[in-house]
Amino acid sequence: MLLDLATALVVASSGAHGKVLIDPARPVCAIDQPCSAPDAHEQLAFWRGTARAATTTTASDGTFRVVLAPGVYRVTLPHRRPLRATIAPIEIRIPRGRDIRVVFRVDIGIR
Repeated sequence: MLLDLATALVVASSGAHGKVLIDPARPVCAIDQPCSAPDAHEQLAFWRGTARAATTTTASDGTFRVVLAPGVYRVTLPHRRPLRATIAPIEIRIPRGRDIRVVFRVDIGIR
């Protein structure tokens, strides 16, 4: 019975997981090097309206996971200056009972 309850909780949870990339990561892209790089140890904040619903920090390889209730969330980078860095997509929709995969691209203004 406990195993069934634990399985039901995992299936019923919703949220997002994926990767955050700095793109472009270099002022000039070369053929033999990728133009993007993992955004290590970046904090992401997820907002519903004016309330911060959750935060998470990326791992050294840029991956993240966050549990979120179903709904629409605006995503920000609280430790970056807003005029210097942008994130895309800026908004995500979490469906009920699903964990979505998202690749966020952060433009740090390098050109």
